Amino acid sequence: MDSHVVESKKKSKKTTLLQVYMWAVSFMYPYKWVLSLLIICVLVETGVTIAIPKFIQYFTDTILISGDVEQFKIFIGILIGAVTVMILFVAWRNICERIVQEKACRDLQYSIYAHLRTLGFAYFEKHPIGESLSLMNSEVASLQDFYRRMFPWMINGLLFSVLAITLMMTLSVKLSIVMLLGFLFYYIFGPYLDKQGSLYAKKLSDDRIAFNQKTYESIASIQDIRANGAQKWDLALFMKYL
Repeated sequence: MDSHVVESKKKSKKTTLLQVYMWAVSFMYPYKWVLSLLIICVLVETGVTIAIPKFIQYFTDTILISGDVEQFKIFIGILIGAVTVMILFVAWRNICERIVQEKACRDLQYSIYAHLRTLGFAYFEKHPIGESLSLMNSEVASLQDFYRRMFPWMINGLLFSVLAITLMMTLSVKLSIVMLLGFLFYYIFGPYLDKQGSLYAKKLSDDRIAFNQKTYESIASIQDIRANGAQKWDLALFMKYL
C-alpha cells in the first residue's frame, strides 16, 4: 500500500513537471509557422555543414585522381553555391529565433503580470512583495533562458545528431557502433551528474530568492532600522543571506 502511494506521488510529480513543460512550450504555439521555418533553416544549415566533408572526400577520391578540370570547376561552383545558401539560411534562422524567443518571453511576462493582478490582496498578505519580485527575477529568467538558449540548442542538437549518425553509418558501420557505445556510456552516468547539477541549481535559486527578499525588506524598512539603531544587526543578517 505504501509503495503504491509512493509510486502515485512520483507519477503525479512527473505529470506536474510535464504540465509545466507543456505550459512553457504553449507560449510558442502562436508562432508555429515561424517555428516551422526555423526548423527548415536549421535542417538546411545542418545538411550543408555535414555535406561539406563529403564534398571534400569526393574531391580527393575522384576529382583529384582523375585530374578533370571541368568537373573541378563544377565542383567548386556547387560548393560555393551550397555555402552561400547556408549563409542565407543561417541569417533567416537567426531572425526566426529572435521572433520566437522575444515574443514568447513577452507573452510569458504579460501572462504572469496578468495572473498576479487577479490574485488580489489575499495573496500578497501571505506572500511578501520581495518574494514575488524575486520570483519574477529568477523563475521568469529561467524560462527566458529556455526560450533563448535551451530550445534552439535542442532543435539544433536533435537535427544535427540525426543527420550526423546517418552520414556516419554510410561511411563506417564499425566506427558508428563505437561512437554510439560512447554515447551510451555517457548516458549511463550523465543523468546522475545532471541531477546533482539540478539540485545545486535549485538551491542557488532558492538562496537568490531569499537574498532578494531580504534586500527588499532592508531597503523598505531602512528608516525603522536607523530609528532603532539596528544597522549592525540588519547588516549582519544581510551578509548572512549574501
